[in-house]
Amino acid sequence: MQGTFYNYKVPKNDLWEMKEKDRNWEVPYKNLAYVNKDMRVLPSKYQAYHKHNLHDSVIAMDGLVNLSDIENTLMEADKIGRSYSARMSVKDKYIVESNVRVNKYQENCEPLYDSMLLVLKQIWEPMLSVLVKEKYLDKMSHIDSWLNDGKLDGSKGNFHHFLHYDCDEYLEFSKGLFRFPVAVAITYLTTPDITHKAWFPTMDQYLNPKVGRVFFADPKLVHGVLKNELAEAVHKRIVMVSNLWDYETRSEQIEISYGVTGYTTPRMDEIVWT
Repeated sequence: MQGTFYNYKVPKNDLWEMKEKDRNWEVPYKNLAYVNKDMRVLPSKYQAYHKHNLHDSVIAMDGLVNLSDIENTLMEADKIGRSYSARMSVKDKYIVESNVRVNKYQENCEPLYDSMLLVLKQIWEPMLSVLVKEKYLDKMSHIDSWLNDGKLDGSKGNFHHFLHYDCDEYLEFSKGLFRFPVAVAITYLTTPDITHKAWFPTMDQYLNPKVGRVFFADPKLVHGVLKNELAEAVHKRIVMVSNLWDYETRSEQIEISYGVTGYTTPRMDEIVWT
């Protein structure tokens, strides 16, 4: 079943309605892509720092995902293209199908959604109680996940993927604010022997990918992927990225580009600086 987006009713919360920012709020990492003076990191009281156990750390896990399920996901992705994103709900520590999906124009994507769901269950269900503090486990909302198979637009110099945060993209693009998810997971579906390394500059840490390897990261850590011309010539780097959320985020693509809930233009002018 493919979700219907035009009738999707989004609940409001204080993050979405925020119209004031304080110049004393934390500024983004200095070399963040597309950073400008109007962008700020939301204060701790709006973040999920207190809900997770990943403080300033990255965990690498092998063996969580069956390689046959990765192969099946790649096969299904090849049928409709790999520019695909999906939302899964979190219910009682289980990852389940959501009634809201985020690719409305693609047809026949149910098999890919189902295969991604199977992989995400293997990634997240054994790790939720490790990553999330016990008293917040039943407060988790959903997981947004997408496939990425190439260089990000705008990446320059030594970067295959520019330095960025995983964050609530509605707030980032419409209000210039960074609110991070509870946890981030990067799962490698393919990778050549000589490959693009993930880089976390604030930790000065390079991470080596491997098929089936999953990196769980504190989402406030800025990260990127270093360029490797030989790797690009040998094999594409394909990853499944997934973010765990504690509230019902809007979709930046739907919200701004398609105006499902009425906002069809950026809303930076609504922000009042104090």
